[in-house]
Amino acid sequence: MNPPYPILLWFVTGALLFSLELFAPAFVLFFFGVGAWVAAVAVWLFPLELVWQLAIFLASSLLSLFLLRRTLRGVFRGNRAHNAAPTAPSPTISAAVGALAEVIEAIEPPLEGQIKFQGSFWRAVSGTAIAAGEKARIISQNGLVMHVEAVQPDTFKTTEA
Repeated sequence: MNPPYPILLWFVTGALLFSLELFAPAFVLFFFGVGAWVAAVAVWLFPLELVWQLAIFLASSLLSLFLLRRTLRGVFRGNRAHNAAPTAPSPTISAAVGALAEVIEAIEPPLEGQIKFQGSFWRAVSGTAIAAGEKARIISQNGLVMHVEAVQPDTFKTTEA
């Protein structure tokens, strides 16, 4: 026995699973949504019985889950670049380490402050307190947070922000 509108049912099921993924922390429902859409395409291309529809749904869901979850999880969390081709490093990141920046909001460990570097505002942390208006040297970057150290006024270089 086939449902009356199998393509629509598989499509709606996939959309529902994609929507539910927004509330689930495990990043699994997404792949079952992909499986539902693969089943919808298969039913659209070929008249399949319900048993074959379910088999295609399960096979494509599990296959995509096992083959793509690790890669896509890193992409959606921001841990990996989404493109496999190597790209030139961002000028902001490569130019940031060692450069000087202006402290806009005081940095008082362990709290974050804010710095201005190359015309952009960045969150910043430091091992020591740095007052607003002082200069800081960027020592590393972790995502969108710059790690800085206080700079004495006599050590300014011409590479200021």
